[in-house]
Amino acid sequence: MVHTVLALFLYMDGLKTVEVNEAALLSYLDPMSAIIYAFLVFGEVQVLQRQLGGCSYTPCFCP
Repeated sequence: MVHTVLALFLYMDGLKTVEVNEAALLSYLDPMSAIIYAFLVFGEVQVLQRQLGGCSYTPCFCP
């Protein structure tokens, strides 16, 4: 739990240093980067159910 809280504080502190439009873009790219890192680091392959769930969260990334 400490790591989660620390990561959140670092993320919020980092958002203070960027402009509003960049912060909005970063908040939309965050779920996509998690999918990419999960594949690259852990070899996790996305299934259709997970992709549909991601589309409901960030519809701009759906094909």
